[in-house]
Amino acid sequence: MEELENDKAYRIPAEERIERIDALLNALAHLDGGAKQAQHYTDVSPDLLILAVTKGGNHIFGHVVGANAQGKPTIKIDALRQALTVFRDQVLSKIYVGWVQGYLDEERARFEAALQSDDGLKEWVGDIIIEHPRDALQALTMELKQNYDWLA
Repeated sequence: MEELENDKAYRIPAEERIERIDALLNALAHLDGGAKQAQHYTDVSPDLLILAVTKGGNHIFGHVVGANAQGKPTIKIDALRQALTVFRDQVLSKIYVGWVQGYLDEERARFEAALQSDDGLKEWVGDIIIEHPRDALQALTMELKQNYDWLA
């Protein structure tokens, strides 16, 4: 461990932190089952994730998912655009949207349309990657492994 005397703290080496992050994200990517899956056929793997590496510890996507009039999840495009704009200098990685095909398909189509819209998220095309949650988690892990300096 490295002692950070001015901060009165200790820090494990970047390689070990990457290994721990990798283990956590891979665990989420392979999350499956549940105590009563055989009885209730309950899937506990995530259907929708929004992921990014940021400089700070704040959850910048905290207000991005809400509920529509029927109580179903909806992506608040304006809130996401605002978060990405306000925290542009804090976002280090691409923004990974892990979204399972077949889950809220109309909402996904609306989100994908916003990526092409001038008043939506068009300026973020190329930075926002939509794929299966497992692939999104693994891609984020790979990007992090290629950027050890983010942990400095």
